[in-house]
Amino acid sequence: MREAHRLRHLAYRRGALPELRSHLTQDFSVLAHSTPFGSILRVQDGVTRVTPECKSAMLVLLVLYPTVMTLSRFLGPVLDDLGAEPWLSVWLSQIVSVGLMTWFLMPAVTGWFRRWLDPVEGAGTRVSVIGGAVVAGVYAVTLTIFASVTWLQFWDYLD
Repeated sequence: MREAHRLRHLAYRRGALPELRSHLTQDFSVLAHSTPFGSILRVQDGVTRVTPECKSAMLVLLVLYPTVMTLSRFLGPVLDDLGAEPWLSVWLSQIVSVGLMTWFLMPAVTGWFRRWLDPVEGAGTRVSVIGGAVVAGVYAVTLTIFASVTWLQFWDYLD
């Protein structure tokens, strides 16, 4: 029964395709594009546009640096106390880092910087420069915090 339904549906689609093609101005094409963290993919006027890689990379660094610094300071000592070997400790920290970035941090930060990352809305010079300046400002704040707040400096807690 299930196979018969699938075959009927397939036959229907094959029959509908010529009618659909007669209304198109150009033929179908397959779009395949992998995007790094934080990229936005848009199709405008039939042209696929993707966030410039430099913007995606800047945003990944914006999130990655404080994530790694914080995990190194707080998770690293816990794993050391549990007796984890350094190679295992780094691997486990990376699992936590990737999970946090994939499901929580990057989606939040991508939302905050959506306009700047958008390959259509953020393509203008004004939006690009302002967004880049904000990212650079957050870099400066983050670096200042980790340089000056000693209880965040994991290297002071290494044996």
